[in-house]
Amino acid sequence: MVRLFFLVLCIVMALPGFAGGSTIRVGAYTAKPGLLDPNLGRIQRELGIRLEISELGGVDMLRSLEAGRLDAIFVAGSMENLLETAQKHGYPTKFIFDYHYCQVGEDELSVLVNPDVLTDASMLMAELDPGTIRGLFTGRIRNWREAGGPDMPVVVLRARQMHTTNNLFQKIAMQGEAFAADARILDGSLNAFVETLSRTRGAIGIGPLPFVRSTKVWSPAQAPKIRRPFVLVVSDRATPGMRRSLARLVDFLRRLPPQVGR
Repeated sequence: MVRLFFLVLCIVMALPGFAGGSTIRVGAYTAKPGLLDPNLGRIQRELGIRLEISELGGVDMLRSLEAGRLDAIFVAGSMENLLETAQKHGYPTKFIFDYHYCQVGEDELSVLVNPDVLTDASMLMAELDPGTIRGLFTGRIRNWREAGGPDMPVVVLRARQMHTTNNLFQKIAMQGEAFAADARILDGSLNAFVETLSRTRGAIGIGPLPFVRSTKVWSPAQAPKIRRPFVLVVSDRATPGMRRSLARLVDFLRRLPPQVGR
């Protein structure tokens, strides 16, 4: 199905009179700050396409897509991870080959820590290895002092909308273990989540590469860095004109530099 979708995109883009000039209703959460927001102006100027973005979690995006409320959704991670996460949330999905999707980019998922943890000189970045990170997120490590840091409670923050991201991190970095039972679950945009993390003493959470590069949070050098694709899933209800606009958008996004590395 992925190969077929790419083939259709190539054929559609070669058609005479192919043009944009439309509004596309898309769902995006972790893809919004790094992939879409910096390029919205170019997308509108160069493609004539306006993106109407709904910041929803992966499962909520999938529901909205299948209900016809969105034309396409941007998923951080594989299509398999999205469907697995949806099923964990009790949402019935179709078989994977019934969806129209393709990769449009990739980014890097990282651990984000409140900078107040670094106020004690004894805190050594290199000591926050994957095992320590797992202990922090599961709640086995309750105070940063146990990880070589200051005497400060560990506060695990999770963004409610990061359905697929949380599932992927839990599977890879936490080896399938559960997040701390007292983790604080926050609603709102990803920007708001990172802002809250930057102001909450002792906080730790996860987020994409653009926030690691910010001055508001710190990312441990040895913490797991998870590279993942951005996948665009297209509604079965998309009209031929909408599919042509989406084809141009896919081509544009796939030519952008990947959001990985430091």
